[in-house]
Amino acid sequence: MFTVVVLACHFLYADRCIDIIDTRGPYLKEEQCDARARVMIKDSRDMFKRNRMPFNIIGWKCDKENTV
Repeated sequence: MFTVVVLACHFLYADRCIDIIDTRGPYLKEEQCDARARVMIKDSRDMFKRNRMPFNIIGWKCDKENTV
């Protein structure tokens, strides 16, 4: 199972970052997670721009969950 985590940081203060964690997942396949990550990145960039928030997407990952 995979969960998307996107990292966004402030343009001027690199130590001010936020994790954007997907609430629709987890996903069974990494390919599904990758597709969701692309949507989240686009939506986040649009939201930052629309609201004049000085954040930039720094990276993302599909975090593999430990299953019991």
